[in-house]
Amino acid sequence: MADNTENIKDLMLETAKVQMAALDAGISFWKIWIEVASEYSKTVSEALLDMAENDSDRGEVLSKITDSGRTMLREMSKLPDQAVKKFNEELEKTTASNKGKRPSRAAKAKE
Repeated sequence: MADNTENIKDLMLETAKVQMAALDAGISFWKIWIEVASEYSKTVSEALLDMAENDSDRGEVLSKITDSGRTMLREMSKLPDQAVKKFNEELEKTTASNKGKRPSRAAKAKE
């Protein structure tokens, strides 16, 4: 029974580590998403305001908006890979910090 209790504790600890790594990766994903979207919104708003107030060349304004949109989409397309990288880094941190603390669980042969 004691072995089962230890195995359950180990499983719960590993589950918590995976959940925290996923949460950290998700936070990182949305943080970057907000930064990129905010920069795009700011650039487009400034371009439109400049066009309205200063009678700027519409072609130039549309070009600026298009370039900003491309940049935003390029950065957004990197987010899934960055989130996976962050998740793996977080898992690696917890794995590295646990080395030497407990022997790894090996399958036991039935007697």
